[in-house]
Amino acid sequence: MSKPKVIKVFDALEDVVKEAIYNKYPYGFEKYIITFKNHKKHLVSALPFETEDKYYMVKMTRTEANKILSKKEEFVAQMEKEKSKPKKAKAKKTATPKATAVKEKPAKATKAKTSKTKASKTAAKKTAAKK
Repeated sequence: MSKPKVIKVFDALEDVVKEAIYNKYPYGFEKYIITFKNHKKHLVSALPFETEDKYYMVKMTRTEANKILSKKEEFVAQMEKEKSKPKKAKAKKTATPKATAVKEKPAKATKAKTSKTKASKTAAKKTAAKK
Protein backbone atom coordinates (compact mmCIF):
# COMPACT_ATOMS: atom_id res chain seq x y z
CA MET A 1 0.00 0.00 0.00
CA SER A 2 1.48 3.33 -0.99
CA LYS A 3 1.57 6.39 1.22
CA PRO A 4 -0.75 9.30 0.51
CA LYS A 5 0.98 12.17 -1.25
CA VAL A 6 0.39 15.61 0.24
CA ILE A 7 1.35 18.99 -1.23
CA LYS A 8 1.48 21.74 1.41
CA VAL A 9 3.10 25.07 2.09
CA PHE A 10 5.74 24.95 4.85
CA ASP A 11 3.78 27.22 7.22
CA ALA A 12 0.73 24.91 7.01
CA LEU A 13 2.67 21.86 8.22
CA GLU A 14 2.31 20.45 11.72
CA ASP A 15 5.11 21.33 14.15
CA VAL A 16 6.20 17.68 14.32
CA VAL A 17 6.77 17.57 10.57
CA LYS A 18 8.59 20.92 10.59
CA GLU A 19 10.89 19.65 13.33
CA ALA A 20 11.57 16.46 11.36
CA ILE A 21 12.48 18.51 8.27
CA TYR A 22 14.88 20.65 10.31
CA ASN A 23 16.46 17.49 11.75
CA LYS A 24 16.84 15.83 8.34
CA TYR A 25 18.32 18.95 6.71
CA PRO A 26 20.29 20.69 9.50
CA TYR A 27 22.47 22.67 7.07
CA GLY A 28 19.68 23.76 4.76
CA PHE A 29 17.46 22.23 2.13
CA GLU A 30 17.84 24.69 -0.73
CA LYS A 31 19.80 22.23 -2.88
CA TYR A 32 17.17 19.47 -2.34
CA ILE A 33 14.30 21.48 -3.82
CA ILE A 34 12.88 19.99 -7.01
CA THR A 35 10.56 21.40 -9.67
CA PHE A 36 7.58 19.63 -11.21
CA LYS A 37 4.37 20.39 -13.07
CA ASN A 38 1.17 20.19 -11.06
CA HIS A 39 -2.23 19.04 -12.34
CA LYS A 40 -2.82 22.48 -13.90
CA LYS A 41 0.49 22.20 -15.79
CA HIS A 42 2.06 24.99 -13.70
CA LEU A 43 5.69 24.69 -12.71
CA VAL A 44 6.00 24.24 -8.92
CA SER A 45 9.10 23.98 -6.75
CA ALA A 46 8.95 21.87 -3.61
CA LEU A 47 10.99 19.94 -1.08
CA PRO A 48 10.24 16.20 -1.07
CA PHE A 49 9.95 14.81 2.44
CA GLU A 50 8.79 11.41 3.62
CA THR A 51 7.37 10.47 7.03
CA GLU A 52 6.14 7.12 8.29
CA ASP A 53 2.61 7.71 7.08
CA LYS A 54 2.78 10.37 4.31
CA TYR A 55 4.91 11.59 1.44
CA TYR A 56 5.06 15.40 1.49
CA MET A 57 5.90 17.86 -1.24
CA VAL A 58 6.52 21.07 0.70
CA LYS A 59 5.96 23.99 -1.66
CA MET A 60 8.68 26.64 -1.50
CA THR A 61 11.08 28.57 -3.68
CA ARG A 62 14.81 28.77 -3.02
CA THR A 63 14.46 32.24 -1.48
CA GLU A 64 11.65 30.99 0.77
CA ALA A 65 13.92 28.11 1.83
CA ASN A 66 16.55 30.61 2.96
CA LYS A 67 13.94 32.61 4.91
CA ILE A 68 12.67 29.44 6.57
CA LEU A 69 16.20 28.54 7.64
CA SER A 70 16.66 31.98 9.18
CA LYS A 71 13.54 31.32 11.29
CA LYS A 72 14.85 27.90 12.31
CA GLU A 73 16.52 29.14 15.51
CA GLU A 74 13.26 30.74 16.70
CA PHE A 75 11.32 27.57 15.96
CA VAL A 76 13.82 25.30 17.72
CA ALA A 77 13.87 27.58 20.78
CA GLN A 78 10.08 27.54 20.92
CA MET A 79 9.96 23.74 20.64
CA GLU A 80 12.53 23.37 23.43
CA LYS A 81 10.47 25.67 25.68
CA GLU A 82 7.39 23.55 25.10
CA LYS A 83 9.30 20.35 25.85
CA SER A 84 10.85 21.74 29.03
CA LYS A 85 7.55 22.96 30.49
CA PRO A 86 6.35 20.66 33.23
CA LYS A 87 3.17 18.98 32.18
CA LYS A 88 0.31 19.55 34.55
CA ALA A 89 -1.45 16.44 35.71
CA LYS A 90 -5.08 16.60 34.80
CA ALA A 91 -7.39 15.97 37.69
CA LYS A 92 -10.01 13.37 37.04
CA LYS A 93 -13.51 14.68 37.08
CA THR A 94 -15.73 12.77 39.40
CA ALA A 95 -19.42 12.60 38.84
CA THR A 96 -21.36 14.47 41.50
CA PRO A 97 -25.06 14.09 41.93
CA LYS A 98 -26.92 17.04 40.49
CA ALA A 99 -29.16 17.32 43.54
CA THR A 100 -26.21 18.34 45.71
CA ALA A 101 -24.57 20.55 43.11
CA VAL A 102 -27.66 22.59 42.25
CA LYS A 103 -29.82 24.40 44.77
CA GLU A 104 -33.36 23.19 44.74
CA LYS A 105 -35.96 25.70 43.66
CA PRO A 106 -39.32 25.89 45.36
CA ALA A 107 -41.95 23.95 43.48
CA LYS A 108 -44.33 26.03 41.40
CA ALA A 109 -48.02 25.40 41.67
CA THR A 110 -49.43 23.91 38.52
CA LYS A 111 -52.60 25.16 36.89
CA ALA A 112 -54.43 21.90 37.50
CA LYS A 113 -53.96 22.17 41.28
CA THR A 114 -54.78 25.85 41.79
CA SER A 115 -57.41 26.60 39.20
CA LYS A 116 -60.74 25.08 38.43
CA THR A 117 -61.31 22.93 35.41
CA LYS A 118 -62.68 24.51 32.24
CA ALA A 119 -66.14 23.06 32.76
CA SER A 120 -66.43 24.41 36.29
CA LYS A 121 -65.08 27.82 35.17
CA THR A 122 -67.70 28.20 32.47
CA ALA A 123 -70.43 27.06 34.84
CA ALA A 124 -69.30 29.61 37.42
CA LYS A 125 -69.34 32.39 34.80
CA LYS A 126 -72.89 31.49 33.72
CA THR A 127 -74.19 31.52 37.29
CA ALA A 128 -72.48 34.83 37.97
CA ALA A 129 -74.04 36.32 34.84
CA LYS A 130 -77.54 35.17 35.88
CA LYS A 131 -77.30 36.89 39.28
